[in-house]
Amino acid sequence: MNKFHFFVFGSFVVNLIIKLYKIDHSAFSYDEIISVKDTLLDFGHIKHESEWDSNPPFYYYCLWVWEKIFGLSEVGIRSFSAFFNSAAIITFGYYLYRDFNKNISVFFILIFTFHPTLLFYAQEARCYSLLLFLTSVSIIIFNNFILRNSMKNLIWLSLINFLLIYTHYLAAFILFFQFLFILFYFRQHFIKFFLSNLVVLVLVLLRFTKKQYLLIFGITSDSNKETWIKKATLLDLANFCNEMYFHYIFFVALLITVCYFLHKNKEKEKIIYYIIFVSFLTPVIFYLVGKYVPIFINRYILFSVVFTLILVSYIIYYTGKSGYILLSLVVGVEMINLDFGETKGSDFRSVANFVHKIKQKPLVIINKKDITELFTYYYDVNLFEKVSRKDKTELNQRNIYDANSVEDLEKINIDQQKVVLLFQNFDTEKANKEIYDWFINHHYKMEKYSIFTGIKFTLFKK
Repeated sequence: MNKFHFFVFGSFVVNLIIKLYKIDHSAFSYDEIISVKDTLLDFGHIKHESEWDSNPPFYYYCLWVWEKIFGLSEVGIRSFSAFFNSAAIITFGYYLYRDFNKNISVFFILIFTFHPTLLFYAQEARCYSLLLFLTSVSIIIFNNFILRNSMKNLIWLSLINFLLIYTHYLAAFILFFQFLFILFYFRQHFIKFFLSNLVVLVLVLLRFTKKQYLLIFGITSDSNKETWIKKATLLDLANFCNEMYFHYIFFVALLITVCYFLHKNKEKEKIIYYIIFVSFLTPVIFYLVGKYVPIFINRYILFSVVFTLILVSYIIYYTGKSGYILLSLVVGVEMINLDFGETKGSDFRSVANFVHKIKQKPLVIINKKDITELFTYYYDVNLFEKVSRKDKTELNQRNIYDANSVEDLEKINIDQQKVVLLFQNFDTEKANKEIYDWFINHHYKMEKYSIFTGIKFTLFKK
């Protein structure tokens, strides 16, 4: 093992330490608690969760195994993302060292390690860090397929492309850009590439369920739940660039600079065009699709960011000695914007602690029902492990209920309660007024009102 290999392994360790720092500082979000809850399912049932969730099940399969080793805590669950984010350092670093040069690999590792958005998702229990790792493996295998068009590489390419889609549906963008690249630059490989994608299709047909297809094509009630996602505007595209690259002007400037360096550098590897496709065309095409279908969420195409970081490293190298100044500026800006343990949304940890401090046994109402698991996890993790989505009897025995509407409140024995604690995710004024009017009509007075992070709390007393 040479010095560079030690450097890459050391970078993995440093990256992992950075990503684990304050990883349990913020409470789980609603999306994360879905991941946590899936680790408690029977392994064979995980696939059916993806029939209503917006993500396929491969991440949940992997997390299920990880949880059995590292536990159900925030560190135990989120460390999966931190590990695979760090593992991408090894695979991307190896690829850039082998197919470009050592300097580009080093530059990339430094920029990747301190990227604020990559840090955020490395400290979150969702599929995006696993997707980054699979993306890093895919570029190695795809490049091997191009250079050595063997049956072995065809099989490996089929498998990794399937796992990409089995982790996140929109990773299909990567397959699309592989197709474009083959079509433009390696038509002699087209038939074998077609066979590879045929294998992917067979695996999809074998593993995806009918309800997953209905969800993908948006013709089920579950697929229509996320009405909060609006059709994309140019502002959404600008916000994507602002989040991933600090400002959309930097993204545009990078595109112009890449075009200049491609024109100037006659000895470039053709694979750089594939990297450009994924980096620049992914957000543009996603935006164009999002103008007609409400799916434009920044994190869905997080994988495109690492390809942009490769291009930044490429430019820094070909800039010469002044490139080190540019590298220092990029890493410096990243470090200034780092936010360890950034809040994920609703702070139900503080809510549960508050309820525990109330000496008398008040009635607790969680509005809405889909956040009950979040409260239960922090209120009593053992109870969380027992309570399923459909059976909340034991939760009710502890005087804790959930409600989506006034109609649900009517089903709860509230009249005998002197004190009611109501916790709500922020909702419409109309829905709030209906609930408040209901309490007033039942002779309750509002004694206290405050806001936890992402949660509104009201104390009612008779």
